[in-house]
Amino acid sequence: MLEICIWNPDETGRICRTDRIPDTIPGISRFQEVVLHQGRVERFFLDSLKNHSSIEVERGVLPYQMDLDLDLTHIEDEKAYPVKVQVRHLTEEEATPAQTSSSLPDGMFRSNLAKDDTDDLIRKSGGKPGKTETIRTRYLVGCDGAHSWTRRQLGLVMEGEQTDSIWGVLDIIPLTNFPDIRMRCAIRSESSGSMMVIPRENRLARLYIQLTEVKGAGGSIDRSKISPKMIIEAAQKIISPYKITYDYCDWWTAYQIGQRVSNRFSVRDRIFLVGDAVHTHSPKAGQGMNVSMQDAFNLGWKIALVIKGLAKSLVLKTYQSERRRVAQDLIALDHQLSRIYSKKLINDINYKVSMSEVKEAIEK
Repeated sequence: MLEICIWNPDETGRICRTDRIPDTIPGISRFQEVVLHQGRVERFFLDSLKNHSSIEVERGVLPYQMDLDLDLTHIEDEKAYPVKVQVRHLTEEEATPAQTSSSLPDGMFRSNLAKDDTDDLIRKSGGKPGKTETIRTRYLVGCDGAHSWTRRQLGLVMEGEQTDSIWGVLDIIPLTNFPDIRMRCAIRSESSGSMMVIPRENRLARLYIQLTEVKGAGGSIDRSKISPKMIIEAAQKIISPYKITYDYCDWWTAYQIGQRVSNRFSVRDRIFLVGDAVHTHSPKAGQGMNVSMQDAFNLGWKIALVIKGLAKSLVLKTYQSERRRVAQDLIALDHQLSRIYSKKLINDINYKVSMSEVKEAIEK
């Protein structure tokens, strides 16, 4: 991607392209931004693990009990194994997430609009025959997402706010006469909300679409109203007078915008949390996976040096001080972007933004 196209309503209410800006700051890098499926990025890491180590990634493994030995002789001994985790190997049926429909894969089970089903899964699998293991370890890293089981076991709290702004996501091969469908776009309609376009591989485009008609009785969110059909209809209203539909949908989901950071990133420098387990935000800035991998890298080399005896365990204390500030900066940026994308550009008495603010936020 080389540039971002910004679309806004003109004086008649019709959307039009109002600006083009570079996708990244000119001269900041010899590399251009590219959109890769997260599965492909993960594949690179798995291939590297296979080529350079004997480590294997096990899937379908669920922790159901965790204990930290607080005996000072164990906690302060760098060679002790004070963390105990009991895990259960799930069947293929148990490990397969429930889908909203049988026809299209979706990510609603990971959405913050969905109830965390980890405890239900632990309860249901507890009485079934299956392999269980007890693992003792020197350090434990929880990379278990926004519904982090590890974080809940530690009693850590996510601090921040949850907005009432709901967005749908579609990965589709679009059928449209919109001229910038293969460009990165920020589109703002006069009264139907906002939309983002991210071109992807294999003719796919990812659409982030603001949903304004998902409230039920009492103003609560009615998840039953959210479907690919409902999301593409919202996109059509935003992009009018242009037309958009699809014959093929690869994946879809919906989420509620919230910006939260955990009050702590570690406990006794033995159990650590990274990624969505300690900071959650919208996908607007495109930084979720990037910042999460930076968390893991920052922590990984420190743990590795301590285990090899090349560094004192005091270095592990720097993980929270370094990464929590980064998470807070990301949340601040996401908060700014979310407000801009979720409000009307004009005629909004509560929040008015100028074109320069839109450009500045995107360029940042």
